[in-house]
Amino acid sequence: MELRVVFRRSGSREFARALEFAERQPGFREEAAAGEFGVAFNQDQLEAYGSLVALVGRWQHTRFYLNGREVQRGNLDHLLACYRARLQAPDRRAHCAGAQVHQTRVGPARQLFPCRLIPISESNENGWFHHGHLTRDGVFVVDKGQLRRAVAEGLEETLAAYCPALFPAEIDGVVDRLPDRIDPARDARWVHREGWQNGRFVPVGVEKRVVDASAPQPAAGPGAAAPPFRPAARPEESQAEPAAGPGSSAAFGPEDGATAGGRTVPGLSRPFSRPPVPAPGGARGGDGRAMEATTAADIPEVRYADIGGLGPQIRVVRENLELPMRFPALFARLGVDPHRGILLCGPPGTGKTMLAKALATECAASLLAINGPEILSKWRGDSEANLRRIFEEARASAPSVVLIDELDSIAPDRARVQHNHEAVLVSQLLTLLDGLADRGQVVVVATTNRPELVDPAVRRPGRLDLLLEIGLPDEGARGEILRIHTRRMPLEAGVDIGFLAARTAGFTGAQLGALCREAGLECMREVVSIDAAGAFTLDQGVVERLLVSPDHFQRALGVIGGAGAAR
Repeated sequence: MELRVVFRRSGSREFARALEFAERQPGFREEAAAGEFGVAFNQDQLEAYGSLVALVGRWQHTRFYLNGREVQRGNLDHLLACYRARLQAPDRRAHCAGAQVHQTRVGPARQLFPCRLIPISESNENGWFHHGHLTRDGVFVVDKGQLRRAVAEGLEETLAAYCPALFPAEIDGVVDRLPDRIDPARDARWVHREGWQNGRFVPVGVEKRVVDASAPQPAAGPGAAAPPFRPAARPEESQAEPAAGPGSSAAFGPEDGATAGGRTVPGLSRPFSRPPVPAPGGARGGDGRAMEATTAADIPEVRYADIGGLGPQIRVVRENLELPMRFPALFARLGVDPHRGILLCGPPGTGKTMLAKALATECAASLLAINGPEILSKWRGDSEANLRRIFEEARASAPSVVLIDELDSIAPDRARVQHNHEAVLVSQLLTLLDGLADRGQVVVVATTNRPELVDPAVRRPGRLDLLLEIGLPDEGARGEILRIHTRRMPLEAGVDIGFLAARTAGFTGAQLGALCREAGLECMREVVSIDAAGAFTLDQGVVERLLVSPDHFQRALGVIGGAGAAR
């Protein structure tokens, strides 16, 4: 954390004393041309910073900077007050994590995030369950991307994002552990929250059941029946809740603060509260239901070691996409803008999607996977809203990888399209790609097996300007892929991977994986039988003796080869 105070010459009688004090600081710098004086401090020099602020803080032209960004003195003082209180606390981690410190109508509402300056808690007033939308059957779907954006905005507003004690991974872990769905009909702890909509009160969200603060809260599970659900015309348009009022101004000191959610938070000038933001247009899919992007939690981890035969392509991806994610300061120092995206093209089954998954796994980045047809909607404007929502979530969870499968389905050549809405969707994607200016912390990996159908504007410099072709594997690559697929398979000594690689010319990586799977099934069919009653029978102890032989691979070649020829 770097603090900087800039002040000008002044007629105040304190100017000579302030200048003398500033000149004694290691970070003193005089801007002779502008008649200004600047002093830089680090997080270990808070006492010296406070002494200088006491002298020049009230002057009209004094400016304050935090990590190079000009900020308001009040917000900065509140952040430093909280940080200084943390340094003086017996248990620093407990100071940030807080405790069940405020009482609500539903009982003690604990602090949700490991930072006092994030007033999103378990209470109904500032609850995490305000972020999402209500489905037609009364189930509330939690929009974790929207919640992450609200947290990020709160951190930016209170300057807590610059606190040295903040660990974003812990915040992401809290969000990941929250439930994805809340069903008041099955969980007695929740009820529907009503709001004024279309001239009547209708359910617009959920909240915790109101109980006596001294009474025990109802247990989870299908307990007491929830109030009947009355669907609204547009349940995703939830009513905005009233924002909390401003708190008292605080001076530079750990004892001051503001009230947020019924508790005093040191270093917070005012409670951070905002109404829930509905998903764009309900984020409906083609059938009108809520559409959600596939996140990294739904996608199995893939490592570079799990991909065979793509050594040169992996090196290109690591150099152009992984390096900016791991060392963004390197590119900032050199003034070089990294590639914002890559277009992988090649036949189906050659490992394009696996390469994108491996990039996200190896970089510990969030992965948002979009299948081209899934983004399309029959509702006007919803397809573009779906794209915007996914890119907003990618920025909120950076570093992140946005994987667009079948790019040609959502970015066709506008010179060939017949309907205006297709061209509008392409224009929206181009706008979003142009907005990725965060030095590689959000990258786009698109795949297609028909690159000639993709709009040429997508591939211009600054967008998906890195084209990487992935063709059919050669004999050496096929051998590497077969070794990966058989590394956990018990093989007989006579199985020759090199011979199989030579016999499978023209096979894709997916076909080679299917070949190994089919060989394993051939081995299984020899020991599993079906009796007269239709039940499976398996002799005891035979599993430990199973070995996949060359004959099993030979029979599998007949099955997979025939299927490949048919295609």
